[in-house]
Amino acid sequence: MNAATIDFETRSAFDLRRGGSWGYAEHESTEIMCLAVRMPDGFEFLWHPEYPSVGIEETGWEELGQFFEYVIRGGLIEAHNAQFERAIWTYVGTKRLGWPVVKGNQWRCSAAVAATHAIPRSLAGAADALGLDQIKDDKGARIMKRISKPRLPVKADLSYIALKLWDDASRWKEVGKPKDMWVLKQLYGHLPGVESMNPWHENLDDLRMLFDYCQQDVRTEHALSVRLGDLAGDELSLWQLDQNMNARGVQIDLPLVDKAIELADICGDESNARLHTLTDGAVRTCNQRDAFLNWINGRGGPKLKDTQKATIEKAVKNPKWDEKAREALQIRLDQAKSSVKKYPAMKMVTNSDGRARGLLAYHGADTGRWAGRLIQPQNFPRGTADGPIDVLCDTIMTGDREEIEFLYGPTMEALASALRGALVAGPEYELICSDYSSIEARGTFWITGDREALKVFDQGKDIYKDMATLIYGVPYDDVTKDQRQVGKQAILGLGYQMGWEKFRDTCASYGIDMDDEMAQKVVQTYRRAHHPVRSFWYDVEKYAIEAVQSRRAMKFGKLDMYLADDFFKIQLPSGRCLSYFEPRVERVVSKWQDDEMEETHERSIKENWSVEKCDAEGLKTKRQLTFMGVNSQSKKFLRQSTYGGKLTENIVQGLSRDIMAAAMLRLDATGVYHPILTVHDEVIAEVSPGDGSVEDFENQLTILPDWAEGFPVEADGGWRGQRYRK
Repeated sequence: MNAATIDFETRSAFDLRRGGSWGYAEHESTEIMCLAVRMPDGFEFLWHPEYPSVGIEETGWEELGQFFEYVIRGGLIEAHNAQFERAIWTYVGTKRLGWPVVKGNQWRCSAAVAATHAIPRSLAGAADALGLDQIKDDKGARIMKRISKPRLPVKADLSYIALKLWDDASRWKEVGKPKDMWVLKQLYGHLPGVESMNPWHENLDDLRMLFDYCQQDVRTEHALSVRLGDLAGDELSLWQLDQNMNARGVQIDLPLVDKAIELADICGDESNARLHTLTDGAVRTCNQRDAFLNWINGRGGPKLKDTQKATIEKAVKNPKWDEKAREALQIRLDQAKSSVKKYPAMKMVTNSDGRARGLLAYHGADTGRWAGRLIQPQNFPRGTADGPIDVLCDTIMTGDREEIEFLYGPTMEALASALRGALVAGPEYELICSDYSSIEARGTFWITGDREALKVFDQGKDIYKDMATLIYGVPYDDVTKDQRQVGKQAILGLGYQMGWEKFRDTCASYGIDMDDEMAQKVVQTYRRAHHPVRSFWYDVEKYAIEAVQSRRAMKFGKLDMYLADDFFKIQLPSGRCLSYFEPRVERVVSKWQDDEMEETHERSIKENWSVEKCDAEGLKTKRQLTFMGVNSQSKKFLRQSTYGGKLTENIVQGLSRDIMAAAMLRLDATGVYHPILTVHDEVIAEVSPGDGSVEDFENQLTILPDWAEGFPVEADGGWRGQRYRK
């Protein structure tokens, strides 16, 4: 790729992890410590400002000027996690230092490319996975972490300040005890000698090592780019749209956020006081885990092992607890609502113009789907409050808890329900939104060739009710609401080879009680009714294993499978590929054995027999596909296995994402709709009043790309308004 590679090292009193790249870049304390550049012709240079405290002069200004000329000519700039570099360049470089503007289409990102190959997004992780010669400097990274934040005051600093302010006790009372030197410098910079206090961890050796570290990062980034290449075609366009969406951001209703935080704090204080009274002082606050467990386990009811939400939810329904215990459990449950904690997070990530930026991660999942960042809009609660979101938010703004609880129930529940409403249209805009209807279920039947299921969509029937007729043996028009709910969970949950035990537990999480026999019946009914789906699980696994083992390209239905370098690729009908790094085919003990071998098989599992010992005992083995990937739970890059149902899930979710991605590019190209967010299968955009319509918006979503002919796509639930809602 013919691009300049860059890397910034910065420092700030702002919390990057909590506030995100854009809030960090805008903060007044944020400074560029150095910029390393590798030009397309291989020329490297480093620019940094002067550091008078340690006698380091500014360097690289002439080369920086030449680089600016390259930027003005439209030259491409590549960075690892380019969103950060873009934010720093925009807020610090351009707005404060007068650097030239870098247009959105000039940026490239090696982290985004790494994500499309399903290897770690971090520079160190990606370099290590690929075994690059130019690896990230761990020692330099540690030094960076130390010098990028203001230093804590030492005893001498505090002593000096205390002496100077001995007669100004009111000042101390006003601001409280300063926690770091940045605050001290801002508050007391007028005092003699305080201005000279250095708030940063600065010394000559560390700075020189930092400069080397920055240049090493650029070399590693370039090596990664050479190995993986660049995004191309629609994926490049989509990443650029993603970056523009993150840069545009979402308007936040800060008055509502402030009022919600105020009400949540009041509720928290009341709950703490009530819990303290209930427990006779044994538990002072709802956050005291060990104290709460000791008290509750001493009440004579069932013993609790932890205070996880699921544990408390189950415990509070148990009639064996006495009245005090049940109330204490309910208080603990109410105050554990993580969703309400999103209000302070919203305030933290909002820039000075009232917009929260950087809320999306391109290719956040291996399937290509977006992931949420910072306030995590993907896991906003659905909420329990009835009625229009505007009325709910207006009621919360009154601060009248009596009215809130009369209309909507407990205050904390109302706050959770109003969370979506804190995302609003920007000035002179409206929000417009629609959702794809059961796109994964439709994608499952389309890719597997389940024609009977596709007919249900063609006839305009409800696929969930149709499934319920098979489960319960009742006519379509006689399906009850509860029966339809079971049919819905079957359609949504069983297409990826889910077993009956997990299905039973999944239904329980949605409030559907189901015994073992019924769960088994539902699974069997689904698999009989949707035999093409069941066959697809085993066939896609077989073809994937053969492609890896034989190292030959395989074609299976609408899919192509092949090896490319160290990657196993499944090419989707869209042309985009799912990637599996360093694939292997390994032999493992089969889960299923003949009846006469059941006892021996159970022993083999319990004692963790090797494949060789299983062979000697006559136990079945099977081939299993494994690969290196980021574990969804531990977030570690390690070897993991897959199977037919999981491969099917990856493929279907990839297809669904590609249909939505094509629609988002199409919406953006109209110039009428400005996408700002995607939540699962939902697209949210800003539109000027009077422009566009919900009908046209949904039509844009359902236009099929040429490769998706016959896909039964549908968008519904569209709306237009000032506040985000579900």
